[in-house]
Amino acid sequence: MKVFNTVLFALLFAALVAACSSETPVPISAPQSSSDLAGNPSLFRATAASYWEANPSPGLAGDPELFRAKSVAYWKAFNVYDLETLKTYYEPGLWLEDGGELYRAVDLLKQLAIQVEMEEQVAPVKNDQGEWEMMLLMMEPTGTRNFRMAWVESDDEWLLSAVTELPK
Repeated sequence: MKVFNTVLFALLFAALVAACSSETPVPISAPQSSSDLAGNPSLFRATAASYWEANPSPGLAGDPELFRAKSVAYWKAFNVYDLETLKTYYEPGLWLEDGGELYRAVDLLKQLAIQVEMEEQVAPVKNDQGEWEMMLLMMEPTGTRNFRMAWVESDDEWLLSAVTELPK
């Protein structure tokens, strides 16, 4: 989550600089390196899908649609800056660790009226730790980023155990 917050801060700073400049912002071009998955969503999808095919998870019990719906609801709350609703999605330990940073980041997004769009890149799958994880592409004013959301069962409810940016 700390990586997510660092990236979010960088995004907000870039948006602030763009908003304060008198020039029209120039979109960041996609990296040319084929190893840079974040700059090439098609390559990212193909690489992630290949990974899951090569490393199947045992016992895929659960409903992927549940995690899709929960992820959509999470990002809707994120885009309306609803911190109290966001808190309900987090596993308590993760919220204690990262909640303060999320409050600051969302407050800054709200001040700048920035919203993000998310697109599923890899369907929810159950990993070896019993988490259901999915890969998402975040589209924001300065470009795109790849994220992993992981859900863990806690007190008969599925809560977020991680929202992390994937390395480039």
